[in-house]
Amino acid sequence: MKDRPSRGGIACKYIFFIAFVVTLFAFVAIGVYDQRRAAQRSLVTTQLQTFSFALKYYKHINGNYPNEDQGLDLLLKKNQPLYNEQIPLMDPWGNKYLYKTTVTGYQLICYGRDGKKGGQGQDEDIIITD
Repeated sequence: MKDRPSRGGIACKYIFFIAFVVTLFAFVAIGVYDQRRAAQRSLVTTQLQTFSFALKYYKHINGNYPNEDQGLDLLLKKNQPLYNEQIPLMDPWGNKYLYKTTVTGYQLICYGRDGKKGGQGQDEDIIITD
């Protein structure tokens, strides 16, 4: 007579297999989510650097940076040499990029995911200064 595995033993194997698959999926999902968050911050840095380049070119042509009232909107007008309607004025979290003039140049600011000054991690500010 053959010994058959008990139904309880088979059920335990399935439960352990399902638990393993769920755990593996959780680790993959967390990794993908972390990569997405890192990509958002990288995108912000790239967009701010693009604005920085356009501002420097604007100063080269006009002799000064735009004032705060003109802001970044000025760079997106069709008559500007570096016109590029593909550059959004909003960060990946839906907050508007800030442009502030300083005595010697400007600051481009993204307040991070929370849209508030300060913060850590995804909420940390990204600032480019010239």
